[in-house]
Amino acid sequence: MSAGEAITAEGLDALKAELERLEGEGRRAMAQRISAAREHGDLKENAEYHAAKEDQAHLETRIARLAERLRNARVVEAPAPDADTVHFGATVHVVDETTGRGQTFTLVGPTEADLKAGKLSATMAE
Repeated sequence: MSAGEAITAEGLDALKAELERLEGEGRRAMAQRISAAREHGDLKENAEYHAAKEDQAHLETRIARLAERLRNARVVEAPAPDADTVHFGATVHVVDETTGRGQTFTLVGPTEADLKAGKLSATMAE
C-alpha cells in the first residue's frame, strides 16, 4: 500500500477489526497449535510442529502488512451524492443495456476492492 492510500471509513473499520482479531484470537490459536504439536515429541522430525511454525510466520507477516496499511491509510469521505458525478466512495447502479441486468457497486480504495461484495477499486490499473 502506498503512503496515504485512500480508504473508506468502513474499510478502515474492517482493517482495524481484522488486525485486532489476528493479534488476539489468531495469535492465541496459533500458540495453542504450536504447544500441542510440541507435545508430540522430537521437534526435528515433527512435521505438525514445523507446519505450525510456518503458519505462524505467515500470520505474523499478515499482521505486519495490516499494521502498515493502517499506518498509511487516509480516510476519504464521499462527497454528497450527485447524479452527474461518480467519485470515490460513491455507490452506483449499472445496467447492462443488452441484458437489462443491473448491478450495484461502491467505489473504494484498491485494498478494499472485493467484486463479490460489490466493491470496485476507484484506482485505475496501469
